[in-house]
Amino acid sequence: MEKTKEQIIEFTASKNSRLDMLLAEKLSQSRALAQKIIREQGVCRIAPSRKMINKTGYKTSVGEMFRVNLPELKELPLAAEKILLSILYEDKSLIVLDKPAGMMVHPVGRIKTGTLVNALLDHCQGLSQIGGCIRPGIVHRLDKDTSGVMVIAKSDAAHRHLSRQFARGQIKKTYLALVHGRVSSRHGVINARIVRGRTDRTKMKVSATAGRPAVTEYEVVKQYPDMALLRLFPRTGRTHQIRVHLVFIGHPIVGDWKYGPKLPTSRSARQLLHAESISFIHPETKEHLRFQADLPADIKGAITVNEMA
Repeated sequence: MEKTKEQIIEFTASKNSRLDMLLAEKLSQSRALAQKIIREQGVCRIAPSRKMINKTGYKTSVGEMFRVNLPELKELPLAAEKILLSILYEDKSLIVLDKPAGMMVHPVGRIKTGTLVNALLDHCQGLSQIGGCIRPGIVHRLDKDTSGVMVIAKSDAAHRHLSRQFARGQIKKTYLALVHGRVSSRHGVINARIVRGRTDRTKMKVSATAGRPAVTEYEVVKQYPDMALLRLFPRTGRTHQIRVHLVFIGHPIVGDWKYGPKLPTSRSARQLLHAESISFIHPETKEHLRFQADLPADIKGAITVNEMA
């Protein structure tokens, strides 16, 4: 971000919401940027009483008034890069692609190149701008080391339509994961709230009372001596949901060094989690579409090793 002159912004909550979401909407910027401003700069509630707020999840009430002093922000343009994309489908409204493991979806922090956004900027001229200059076209995300299918919005109208489908649970996604251990039940549902960790803010964890509701359904595709291949159906879309839920039931994803134990059988350089399919209603044609991304070579290889064991 490029900083210029100081400015004072005042706004009133017209609905009960989170402060970070309200500020992002007011600034027409990403929620991540709004959270950074709240944490580092702070937002002053000026009515009904004065209070300095540094909590991104502060719940606003209708009629509350806020003031924030911040530099005028100017988004620096991102570079378009010629990076090969695996396009599964494309029309004037959207792109469906197979994201490789190891690629970040959008720039963050000091990382400004090599992301999916950089590749998309080279691939096409028109992308939705609802996510700002840092996240053009990005409706949903996958972790850097998670591979698989994603849908990208080319227009703001398509972005809003897809976002509503996500919010209403109308978009269905399936994942495949190779996990540690013998899974006792062939089918199960994990219903456990997820909250951000206090000591490590980059990690999520299960909580009995705090955080947001999260539900993941799973079925065992194949059981091996010490591992299992699972197909997962997330019913909510919390950060790191599948990874955290699988650790919670005692079956961490193979290669998930962030959440799982460093077991000698984890030879993978990344968590073996793959977004297998996505289905949704086309924003313009209203046609029901479903797309599937084949398993990448590293997961296929790990499966082969287990079948030969």
